[in-house]
Amino acid sequence: MSGLQRYPATLEDLLRDGRVPGIKRHLRKIFVDPMTGKAEWGLIKAGGRIVGVHSLSAKKPRKQAGFADDMDFSGANTYAEWRFVHAPADAVSGSGASGLGLPP
Repeated sequence: MSGLQRYPATLEDLLRDGRVPGIKRHLRKIFVDPMTGKAEWGLIKAGGRIVGVHSLSAKKPRKQAGFADDMDFSGANTYAEWRFVHAPADAVSGSGASGLGLPP
């Protein structure tokens, strides 16, 4: 594969990126979800590629308001509704420009 920029197909693709020569790691390991205690995540995909993650926890978030402007978590009933999505700044207008917390 060439150095083509595209999203990973699996979380494991972030452990070792085969698109470039040598070893390139975006993550050292698949981290544990602090809400569930498991290394399992809900995946948000576009075109079969992972663009974001969310917890699988059905617990109600303690924090309900007062988030940064680019994080739209207010009113979420579960941690699973807190979505962390990559969206390039030039592809998003207005709130959410950093790509965090965009609604589903």
